[in-house]
Amino acid sequence: MSPDEVLRGVAETLATHQPETWRWLLTEHLAGPDGRCRACALSTRAAPLWPCTLYCVAEHAQQLSAARTGPNLHPARRPH
Repeated sequence: MSPDEVLRGVAETLATHQPETWRWLLTEHLAGPDGRCRACALSTRAAPLWPCTLYCVAEHAQQLSAARTGPNLHPARRPH
């Protein structure tokens, strides 16, 4: 199984069984002033550039959920 398939599987699980989790991830994993994810920051290394992997997975879960139930967009949603 490829890493992309794993991430799609996680997004599917979040969309189906844990909508509160993907919503929380979208509110916490936002860009800081330096363009890096604020929630992924560790004292021992720099955070990844935003959008981080967790934000992307949560955004995909949001899209899957919206396709099933209608739009429920997050205000911080990044432009495509």
